[in-house]
Amino acid sequence: MIPFLWVLPLALYLLSFIICFDNPRWYARVRSCWRSWRLGRHCWVLLIRNVVGHSTATGIYCAGLFICCMVCHGELYRLRPDPRI
Repeated sequence: MIPFLWVLPLALYLLSFIICFDNPRWYARVRSCWRSWRLGRHCWVLLIRNVVGHSTATGIYCAGLFICCMVCHGELYRLRPDPRI
């Protein structure tokens, strides 16, 4: 199972790309940035305290990766150039 652990972050990255570029309604800028900051804070606490198991930490870190990728892809979609140029 461990050798294929790279598949999960790649799938989350590609899923966030598909969701953000599908329709602009999927990305709410303020809400996503707030979630990203809050989840980053929780991940930092987990790193410092080391109080959860590996499977729980993997789930939390994957959620953090997904939210951060949503923010990055959402901003990329929002800042894209006008296609008529």
